[in-house]
Amino acid sequence: MENKVLWSSKHLIGLEELDSQHHTLARLINSLFYRESHRATFIGGGWREASPIHQSSAGADNLDDQVIDRLYRYAQLHFSFEESLMDIYGYFGLEAHRQAHGAMFEALQRQVERMRVNNRIYPSDFIFFSLWLEEHSSSNDREFATFVNAQRRQSRAPAPQRLLLPFVNLV
Repeated sequence: MENKVLWSSKHLIGLEELDSQHHTLARLINSLFYRESHRATFIGGGWREASPIHQSSAGADNLDDQVIDRLYRYAQLHFSFEESLMDIYGYFGLEAHRQAHGAMFEALQRQVERMRVNNRIYPSDFIFFSLWLEEHSSSNDREFATFVNAQRRQSRAPAPQRLLLPFVNLV
């Protein structure tokens, strides 16, 4: 299996601002595994160290931590954005979606902590992130997108631009 989230139309939910954010999450996941592929290689059925952990100019954090932190922060902002949008449009499934986000974020926290303790990324980590993104953007978000698009058609209201501001320069 190639360690890359292949972005395609199957990931689109039909709400441009969320589709864009989901695509960014996929790019961040791919960036994490791209960086890791430059330090480890799969040889003879197992992962072998290709080079030492790359360090930032400060020498304290490795590049993997920088990408992991960016993915973590972006996921937080994305979930908050979705919930704010649901609140603005009066979405009936907000509380259930908020609970699902909480469970997904806890799973993300556990996965990130495990990677930090191990100080490396394994193929199972990639599988986790791929499935995590797929689960997040599947049926619940599609249902919400259908709801918002119907609301927008009825009111001819554009997307609330003020919610997009936290995403500027984050990635």
